Amino acid sequence: MSYPGYDATLSPASGDTATHSAAWRMVVDFSGERPTGRGIYPGGQSGDPFSSLYDLHLKNYVRFKYYDLDKPRRPDSLAGGALARLELRPATQDAGE
Repeated sequence: MSYPGYDATLSPASGDTATHSAAWRMVVDFSGERPTGRGIYPGGQSGDPFSSLYDLHLKNYVRFKYYDLDKPRRPDSLAGGALARLELRPATQDAGE
């Protein structure tokens, strides 16, 4: 099923100087057995504009070059492995409080 848009849907500054725009771009295809996706985010993983890696993907973002999105089913199947693991647990209340 297609969805109508207009010429500035994904790139409102196409051909013009821009100071801001939509950041995260993603295209997902749900027509197969499992969804597949491609996307790009120009501002680095942290989103910190002072990071030396902030504009690492900016050239590809401007050129509409997307990356395959990894969709692991389990943490141990992450490509390249996980750098860290964070486990969140509900707070417990002591009976005396």
